[in-house]
Amino acid sequence: FERALKEMVAEKKIGSLENISSSDELREELTSKVKNSFIELVSSKTLSQGVQSAINALVEFVSMDIEEGDLGKFVKATVDAFFDNDLLHSMRIFIENAKGSFGLCVTTSMDAHRQVLFAAKGQTLSVAFYPRKGVICYGSEQAAVKAGLNYEIPQGKSMFGTDIECVDENAVRLDLDDLGGEICLLDWGYGGDEEPAVS
Repeated sequence: FERALKEMVAEKKIGSLENISSSDELREELTSKVKNSFIELVSSKTLSQGVQSAINALVEFVSMDIEEGDLGKFVKATVDAFFDNDLLHSMRIFIENAKGSFGLCVTTSMDAHRQVLFAAKGQTLSVAFYPRKGVICYGSEQAAVKAGLNYEIPQGKSMFGTDIECVDENAVRLDLDDLGGEICLLDWGYGGDEEPAVS
């Protein structure tokens, strides 16, 4: 999958994976490339023991007969899962099935530079936004998110050039629903996707 994806991105000079994700034609093309690569791999006579055992395990669930179409369905489901099971979708699945109480802050190495997700179920979780300071605080205690009030602004100016006296006027606190469970996704866009993710 990774090899076929990398080849497709290089051949078509695709700027970001979002272009493939949002195009049914490109997804279908990727699915076809992955399926063909897999068929070549299976028909190869020089497989390592690890690859052969992985194929043997897969054959128990997915028919390798091209005419039956199981392999095509399996690859399509895999490609769709890669593009559709983002951070928010994954956390929804988790919250629906999790037992116990928790407050979570979750990110991924792929989107750490632009996304963070907060989730609570059975435990309090508050998120405070200080837009003029460029600060977001979160914690299981409401009082803990007031830490942003004490955040020192370099040179006494906010990131918007405002004097320090009115810097907290737009501060907002969001208390997640701990009884029913709630998810809060912060996504500040695709503008910096060229930048490497922080892990």
